[in-house]
Amino acid sequence: MRRALAALAMIAGCAAPAVLAAAPRTYPALHPPTLLAQRSIEREWGPSDDSLYRVVDIPGLKSEALATSLSAMLPGAGQLYAEERSGWLFLAAEAAGWGGLLWYRHDGHRLQDVSARVAGPPDQAGSAWSFDRWAEASGGNAGSLAALYAADPQAFYRAIGSDPSLASGWANESSHADFNGLRTRANARFGRARTYATGLWFNHLVGALDALRAARFHNLPLRQNVGMRIAPRGTAVGPAVAMTLEVRF
Repeated sequence: MRRALAALAMIAGCAAPAVLAAAPRTYPALHPPTLLAQRSIEREWGPSDDSLYRVVDIPGLKSEALATSLSAMLPGAGQLYAEERSGWLFLAAEAAGWGGLLWYRHDGHRLQDVSARVAGPPDQAGSAWSFDRWAEASGGNAGSLAALYAADPQAFYRAIGSDPSLASGWANESSHADFNGLRTRANARFGRARTYATGLWFNHLVGALDALRAARFHNLPLRQNVGMRIAPRGTAVGPAVAMTLEVRF
């Protein structure tokens, strides 16, 4: 019995170093799972060849960006694209705005031309306002006024109509009053034209925002009718999950 126990102790003492020595050779076998995990982390993102994702066009869906852009360029066009009749109102406002702008601007220029005919050519002594009459009455040099008339006639007419120091160039007060009345009416026409121009800019801005609203309201029921269905499926490489869009009409 004692001999058997001694033999077992000797065997155990000799086997322990062998087990410890063999352990380093089997330790690297623990690394492959770590390497595989590292590969899965470094894998590039993106759809694979057997990807289940698909781009689906929803019939009747309107582009909100396109509707906004259309009405920004031509008010009402975006609303009509979104199938909303309010676009005709914006188109009518645009036409009225351009009509008013062009008419008031044209009439302002017409009244300026009439006022210039009332004053007459300033280099002619028989005109309602002349360089010679002003130079004789004031004793000044009309050279600077002649240069202003040649460079900017409208600035010259504003000056002889409103500057008291140039009033002596008028033949009579009646011509002076008629001239100023025509210029006042012309300025009022140009003021109306600027108002119409501001209205046109406002119509473009409001039309673009309203077109965005129209497209969004048009798309709202379509988006509510779109759903997503997720279902498992089998593939050649194993189980997978299929994701599909469903449109309910």
